[in-house]
Amino acid sequence: MKRIIVALLVGGAVFGTVLGAAAGLDLNGGVIQGGTDDSLWCDADGVQVLGWGLNSGTGMVENVRVGGVNTDCAGAGLQARITLNDASTFITGPCSAGHDYEVPILDPEPGTGYRLCFKDVAAGGALVSVPAAAIVRLDVFIEGP
Repeated sequence: MKRIIVALLVGGAVFGTVLGAAAGLDLNGGVIQGGTDDSLWCDADGVQVLGWGLNSGTGMVENVRVGGVNTDCAGAGLQARITLNDASTFITGPCSAGHDYEVPILDPEPGTGYRLCFKDVAAGGALVSVPAAAIVRLDVFIEGP
């Protein structure tokens, strides 16, 4: 009986250590796809952030460049959402003002990716800049075809 109690205590300590270590990990990247399609085949290895449109003089960011989109996604739409440290969010879209919030996925030249500009939906899709220091999250979505 004593061995069982000691084994349970050791097992609990190991589990607690592993759980605590996992809770402290920063998640950077990975693949998340969702939707009603049960195959989810378009881009199994995810996309990468290639760069940010940062104005170093003001510290404001106007856009994000996303690449590594699988050619199987051609014909779909690419969109992203940024979240700021005050929990406000902005949607991205083509770098022109208006209610167009998806960039069509074509076949870009390798390394160039897709430039997604930040838009304020409440202001009719007006282009906006956000403080670089305030960006806490970027979610990228591929929708269709």
